[in-house]
Amino acid sequence: DIDMTLTDRYCGTIANGSDKCFFAGIYNGNGYTLKVSINDTVQRSVFPYVYGVICNLKIQGSITSEASAQPVRSLYGSLVNCIFDLSLTADNANGILYSNYNLVYNVFTKGSLAGKEINPVASNDTSTQYENVYHFYIIGASPANDDFGTRTDDVKTIAKAFHDTS
Repeated sequence: DIDMTLTDRYCGTIANGSDKCFFAGIYNGNGYTLKVSINDTVQRSVFPYVYGVICNLKIQGSITSEASAQPVRSLYGSLVNCIFDLSLTADNANGILYSNYNLVYNVFTKGSLAGKEINPVASNDTSTQYENVYHFYIIGASPANDDFGTRTDDVKTIAKAFHDTS
């Protein structure tokens, strides 16, 4: 596990305008947890523009911003076998991504979303490549709904999806 909450200066990544940051490798979390506590006035993510693969990772904690907050800014690569357990607070709070252009497979999210614009999965989405995407985000006292993911808290359904090798 990596606990970034113990690193005073860690503030996630900014990924918009001329400050675009890119990740083009393979980040295999091997089932470990990356803990974050990000608070800033500008758009923030744990991962910026992703052209590689992020897999087998749990991200836990909080991201707060006056602009947008999400675990992954933009996905051009793949997001596979991940769990996001986050409290996201921003004008634009996105449960998984700000923008998706590729594959999201076996992803489960839970936590809370707060802000003016709430998106349990993504704000901008041109991909139809979603398989086994589940969310259990709460907005205030109500469940979040959207067109991209399936809302569930059924542990058996989630476990079956994560162990499906087809």
